[in-house]
Amino acid sequence: MTVFRIRRPEIGSVALSAIATLYLLMLANNSFWSHAVVYFDHAWIAMLSLGTALALTTFSTLTSLSMKYVTKPVLILLIAISAAVSYFTDTFGVVIDKEMIGNAAVTTQAEAGHLLTGGLALHLAIYALIPSLLIAWVKVRHRRFFAKAAVNFLFIAPALVLSGVLIYANFAGIAYALREHRDLMVRFNPAGPISSAVRYGLSTYRERNLVVQPLGTDAKEGSRIAAAGKPVVVVVVAGETARAMNFSL
Repeated sequence: MTVFRIRRPEIGSVALSAIATLYLLMLANNSFWSHAVVYFDHAWIAMLSLGTALALTTFSTLTSLSMKYVTKPVLILLIAISAAVSYFTDTFGVVIDKEMIGNAAVTTQAEAGHLLTGGLALHLAIYALIPSLLIAWVKVRHRRFFAKAAVNFLFIAPALVLSGVLIYANFAGIAYALREHRDLMVRFNPAGPISSAVRYGLSTYRERNLVVQPLGTDAKEGSRIAAAGKPVVVVVVAGETARAMNFSL
């Protein structure tokens, strides 16, 4: 009996990092690019310089992590995160910032259940499952440690230098757009959402060490309250109710 075996394709770790970079920038960042076009207006050179610099930086980061037993899990995790984030940003127009991460952390099962739709499942299957299976299937060629470090450096160093040159040459236009529209970099997927999650985790950790202390222990009832002949009603406006339309209370 003849057994047919499909030969696994091989790819270099640097080439895989480059392909993953293009995938993330082109297919998982619709929200980022659509808003960048609006925010930069007609400053196309500045916008393309920023996009190229981000691509080079992403490529450098992925290449620096392209080690045996590391590169595949990292790429699969990043692709899964970017696929989930891109669905919510493209479908609902939300920004996955620190506050949104906090909302997701405290949401209930009933609230989250409304978001688990067939559209989400299909999106994750196309943009997360299929590319993840391809990454798991291919055979990645790795050099020995010192040879890999040298080759990776030959790619990373020029990429970072070129990224810096592009930012420096168009700093005025890039700085203006980012200063006026601080949400743009938060939309850059998956770096923005990951940064938001880290900041939320750090703030939550700091809040765990807070010690609740009483305030205003020297406060006393004023003459108007003391002279009141009936119970005094106190209205506290807090949270989302603190809006001008409710101030008539």
